Amino acid sequence: MPINHLEPGYTDNAAPEIEEFGGKIGGLKFIERRVPKLADRFPPTQIILPGGEWKGSPYSGKNIVRGSHRNDFQGLVDILPTEVVEGSIEQVRAAINLIRNEAAGSEVMAYGQYENPNYDGKVVIAVQPHAKKTWDYRRGSIVEHPNKPGKYFVTEVHDYSLHDRDVSSALFDEKGNVIKQYREVQNDPTLIEIYKAIRAAGLVRDDLSFQMEFGREPGELPYIFQVRAFTRKAIADFSIDEEDATNGFAFGVTPAKGIELAVFHSRFEDGSVPQPNEDFALLSTSQSDGRIPDFMPRGMRGYLSASTFGFSAIPNLEHSNYWKIQKADVSVLGERSRNFEDLMLDSNGNGIDGEKGARIKGGTYVRDSLDGLQPKRVRIIADGDKAIVQPM
Repeated sequence: MPINHLEPGYTDNAAPEIEEFGGKIGGLKFIERRVPKLADRFPPTQIILPGGEWKGSPYSGKNIVRGSHRNDFQGLVDILPTEVVEGSIEQVRAAINLIRNEAAGSEVMAYGQYENPNYDGKVVIAVQPHAKKTWDYRRGSIVEHPNKPGKYFVTEVHDYSLHDRDVSSALFDEKGNVIKQYREVQNDPTLIEIYKAIRAAGLVRDDLSFQMEFGREPGELPYIFQVRAFTRKAIADFSIDEEDATNGFAFGVTPAKGIELAVFHSRFEDGSVPQPNEDFALLSTSQSDGRIPDFMPRGMRGYLSASTFGFSAIPNLEHSNYWKIQKADVSVLGERSRNFEDLMLDSNGNGIDGEKGARIKGGTYVRDSLDGLQPKRVRIIADGDKAIVQPM
């Protein structure tokens, strides 16, 4: 179920740290205070408050400079800029100024206030050493499935070149045993143990699942980079039979009869394509690291992810999926590259290119002209596990 960007996803106990240091930094400060044994799992951090001057020294090698705001604990995914720069005073200062200017600029202000009118553009800055040391470094995230208590979904990413990555994901039980591998993830019970310790610390509201982002070198314990609210928990009062399901991975619960929605597609998700004046399911046929703040979905009750990063069309929580799942009642993540193409056929059952079944090639549909409100509607039935997606 969607998160409410108007409500803090953190508890009253965590409010002092979040309000002072923002979600990215304040969450880690709270954990450090409440769970001292995890303190060495956080990267070294220099903190600069709004209006403050950076008087530190850069770390050797690459430095990562982040903006942090109280609202990014439950929103602002990929909206506040992050800069990776060489470890020089000039480059770190330039990154700090850039982040402050963009956070208070018109585009980010408009988006921030679309999610929550109290967004003020004043960000806390964190300067940290870049964690990646070797080619085999992995970054990733873990969430407790909001509809499957005690089940943990892990996404792991190997960025093996500037523009190429390998995405893996798997579902584990609370002891770290594999329930299902979508593409092989290192079996590491340590992740779940850390996640449980953070849950027990009282950082995140009990009615919400949360995401823990991490990075690790082979054979080493993971570093924790961020903890933030994911979605509201919900348990279905029905289940979908395996043979009836069209998709085997979903977040969110619908009524047993499902929900009927218009289908909206915007390839570049840049705000240039008018949104429907009715509730809709957003169909994504390509994914991008870049986020364009001009795209502010309203009435997005469903999310259909028909593509992925990396080699395989698998469920994952890369940021381009994450922020959309946060906003939808129900999200269905495709497990193969041609999921949902029937939603983009014309009234004669043909693709826009004149062939049966518009094909996804290289992560995008054949023709850009498929943008906008689609001729077919969709019924989505989801039990928090499997889903039935029916074109109408």
